[in-house]
Amino acid sequence: MKKKVVIISLIILIIVAAVILLVVSKKDTSNTDKFYLDREYYNTEGKFMSINDTELESLIDYEKSFVVFTYLPYCTFSVPCDKVFASFMEKYGISFYEITYDDFAKTSSIETVKYAPSVIIYKDGKIVSYLDANEDDDLSKYQDEEMFENWMKEYISIK
Repeated sequence: MKKKVVIISLIILIIVAAVILLVVSKKDTSNTDKFYLDREYYNTEGKFMSINDTELESLIDYEKSFVVFTYLPYCTFSVPCDKVFASFMEKYGISFYEITYDDFAKTSSIETVKYAPSVIIYKDGKIVSYLDANEDDDLSKYQDEEMFENWMKEYISIK
């Protein structure tokens, strides 16, 4: 009888340990799940490509993976953020779309991204992450090329 209790206790302990390891390993990999943008955005001149609200909605509907910069006609940052983003694009030969905030506000993405300027990363037509102009934590990513690059590399793979 004592032998059965010990064996059952060991089996339960092994199952609990396996579940804990599975949960911990799943958390670690979820933070590092990078993805590639659609191939047409790589090996480019690293430029902004202008789009309007209808074109952005089409990219979302077709479940594309891409990056969008939405902007206002004026910039209040000490370093114009479009220069920081352009430097990243040129360095890696990656192109982003750009859209005025007025056009962006006509899209379904406005439900998630409320402020501009912003850089929005889409995977399969869904927003994965974005810079929030209303968050102090994101300010450095608008002003520092290395901080912006590190943020981008958290999500997208560079070819």
